[in-house]
Amino acid sequence: MAIHDLKGQIGRLPEQPGVYLFLSESGETLYVGKARVLRARVRSYLGAGGMSPRHDALLREAATLEVVVTDSVVEALALENRLIKQRNPRYNVLLRDDKTYPYLELTVTERAPRLLVARRVERNGNAVPLTADLDRFAGEGDTTDERLTVVHDDGNEIPFRVTDDGIGPPLVDPALGPGVAAVAEGGGNTVALMTLGAVSDPDVYAIEAGVPPRRLTRSGEAWSRGRAQPVQDELEIRGPGGKIQAFVLSPPNARQRPLPTIIEIHGGPTWAWNRSPNHDTKMWASAGYRVVRPNIRGSYNRGRDWIAPLLGDWGGVDAADCHAVLDHLVKAGLSDPKRLGCYGNSYGGFMVNWLVGTSNRFAAGVSSNGVANQVAAFANCDFGVMYNESEGLGTTLTPEGIDNLWRQSPLRNVVNITTPLLILQGESDLRCPPSDNEQLFVALRALERDVEYVLFPESSHGMRYLARPDRRVDRAERILAWFKKYL
Repeated sequence: MAIHDLKGQIGRLPEQPGVYLFLSESGETLYVGKARVLRARVRSYLGAGGMSPRHDALLREAATLEVVVTDSVVEALALENRLIKQRNPRYNVLLRDDKTYPYLELTVTERAPRLLVARRVERNGNAVPLTADLDRFAGEGDTTDERLTVVHDDGNEIPFRVTDDGIGPPLVDPALGPGVAAVAEGGGNTVALMTLGAVSDPDVYAIEAGVPPRRLTRSGEAWSRGRAQPVQDELEIRGPGGKIQAFVLSPPNARQRPLPTIIEIHGGPTWAWNRSPNHDTKMWASAGYRVVRPNIRGSYNRGRDWIAPLLGDWGGVDAADCHAVLDHLVKAGLSDPKRLGCYGNSYGGFMVNWLVGTSNRFAAGVSSNGVANQVAAFANCDFGVMYNESEGLGTTLTPEGIDNLWRQSPLRNVVNITTPLLILQGESDLRCPPSDNEQLFVALRALERDVEYVLFPESSHGMRYLARPDRRVDRAERILAWFKKYL
């Protein structure tokens, strides 16, 4: 089918941003995406190298054409899965064909993300919600089939199978504390790349409802054998808005004594820590630091009521929860009040920038791919306009909107920052671009404050795990050296 023949079909599609996969009347598989949607946003998740020469060619086409056509269902689904990973609650990804395959939509229901499935496609975009009763985010983790979905609940990432009748029983017992990175199905088998419990490395497991998971790989087991492992405790800390779930990782044999402590703040902000600490957390704990990972308000581990207070109040309820967590650890004799540090990436980087500008309790801060100026981010971020609306942050289109954006901008507090701050930035990050954090760096330099800015070439928003290996090592070493210097 010629490209110009598709323009009429695009006009009849639901009035929602997104990408579409469907069959033409002749049975030809068509992948259709508007250039303005595909151009920058897809690149931010594919990274500098792309997925394959064919996908790179598709992206080059998207930069110049109104629509893109491919004859490969596999290619289209692979690209769509990466779009879904954006987890932007205002960004819809629609999949449809000749109505033999369910219609999937990742969208917003009552201010919280949901996976919606309908038996048929209607022009008005109606869909039947199958997971809304969970009051939890459905769609965490990579998957080969969107009918296999991962639901985050109170620190567990639980895989489920969704059918036309609703969501089935868990494929892994939640009591095992799963943290699922990916789930796949083929040849009658279902497997998951996941951790089980507090301190474990990810492995591939065969999974089935009602059956204990069967471990298929043993990653890093030989290396870690004989090495003392950090110890994790899960706390429920009283906060101003309710109890805060916090995972505290301590060095081996740390005992109940005050230690230098790093609060690690997750991105999102509509995201949440699972029970399994990442490699950064383990590295810092092994170096002698106590590390706390709190699921503060705005996290999706406890549903919409825990998310809602943060909408339009960045730097408010979230900062209050961070301080409540640290107050508790200091009072309990676990943290040295004079040796507190903070780290975060993305929204977590925003929180670091905010905390050091509104408090003098931190001895060191590390901000990675964060946000400094919400007014600038409205246009500089690859999906700032839509995201700011969904988060209630504000808009540059009205004076009131600009006031709201600036009120929630760490840059407005820059003169108060005296904490030594290390700013890490991916050069290819389109989500939180260098131009934003460079404003904070330049201002701190003008004020002659202790600040260092490191720009990682060809590195994107998730550079901790997506950057070139030598750059990942460099990043890790710089963070550890910064904390050792100031904590």
